[in-house]
Amino acid sequence: MLKKLIFPAALAVVVASTTPAYAQDSSPTTPTVSLPEFSPKPKYCLFFTVDGLDRDYISTGALPNVGLWQQKGAFLSDALNVYPTMTTPNMTSIVTGAYPITTGIGNNQVYVREENKIIGGPRFNKAVTIAEAFKNGGHSTAAVQHFMLENRGADRYKHTGMEPGMDITSTALEMLSDPKEVPTLMVVLYQTVDKKGHLYGQHSTGVLEEARFIDSEMARIVNRYKELGILKDTVVVISSDHGMSSEEKDIDRKALNDALASGGWKYEMLTSPKQTPQQDVDLHIMVYGNLMIYLNRPFDTAEKERLFKALQGVEGMGRIYDTLALRRMGVHPNAGDIIIEPAPGWWFGGGGGTHGRMRESDGYQMLVGAGIKPGSDIKGAHTVDIMPTVLKLFGLEIPHTVDGKVLTEALAN
Repeated sequence: MLKKLIFPAALAVVVASTTPAYAQDSSPTTPTVSLPEFSPKPKYCLFFTVDGLDRDYISTGALPNVGLWQQKGAFLSDALNVYPTMTTPNMTSIVTGAYPITTGIGNNQVYVREENKIIGGPRFNKAVTIAEAFKNGGHSTAAVQHFMLENRGADRYKHTGMEPGMDITSTALEMLSDPKEVPTLMVVLYQTVDKKGHLYGQHSTGVLEEARFIDSEMARIVNRYKELGILKDTVVVISSDHGMSSEEKDIDRKALNDALASGGWKYEMLTSPKQTPQQDVDLHIMVYGNLMIYLNRPFDTAEKERLFKALQGVEGMGRIYDTLALRRMGVHPNAGDIIIEPAPGWWFGGGGGTHGRMRESDGYQMLVGAGIKPGSDIKGAHTVDIMPTVLKLFGLEIPHTVDGKVLTEALAN
């Protein structure tokens, strides 16, 4: 179990907490839901996660409700997502408070060396989930769409599909229809902001419109708690698995192949769970946001340096993380022994937007409501700190698999 991870000093400058001044979104005004005076201790937790909700989107005015609620909440203004900044490892870490090296979920697709197998959409999470922690404490739980909570502690669970968002909201409202059966923990996941970000780019009209729509959908659920008279006793969490970047230049795969061939290395690209990886190669390589390299035999220091130099000669290649750096960051070995990020402005192909690098470790994170200190700006947090903070609010036992810390500075008491 990791109780403290050491991040290389060079990473500190990668994610800036300041946001550029973008033009205000001019789409129709979304009705806002004002918040009441909150109780000192929560009885309910409403836990939202919005896939791909970049921290910068708040400054555009595209999320009027979230922006309003933030003023009464604890904003984790420079919080870091786990690495790599891909959806599955981050969704897992948000609801477990554990780094990938603890959960076992290294990326959206991983190579399990021990089984010589590629696994897409891994679900073999080894850490206790927030739903399991609440349930173990005698509380009722429900989840809509959050795939890492299916069969993992949710008394009631429903997966509605990716679109439209209103199906997710309607399902959540249906679970809240009976005032006598409101779960202590309700987790709701929205995924379409990420989808629009990939299609159209980080600050496109399409992604900002989708962010505004999801803002209004979350407001509908918050308003239901208000109608039930329990919002004052609720802590609301809004979290995101990663940010987003717009890219334009493709890294030349032929140049990558030539660089490896010039060094005499034989490699295989891992692309599908249907593939059986070869064992007579020096390297297995997977492209998933970044370039993930698995060493299939021992490499001494000199050979590693030679490999790094060859890869750095490919135009568009950015920062290289070796095995030691990755483990210090809590990255699981099934995500690679070496990870190479595309340089800013480059990618390994895609649509309008991408993520996976440390520079996309700027998803939005905020807590507001019962037990939370209003108007607080929390520095130096990580997304793995959210779950233990919520458990502390409810006086629940923090599982031994939790790597994060309680954000005491976010608590009113």
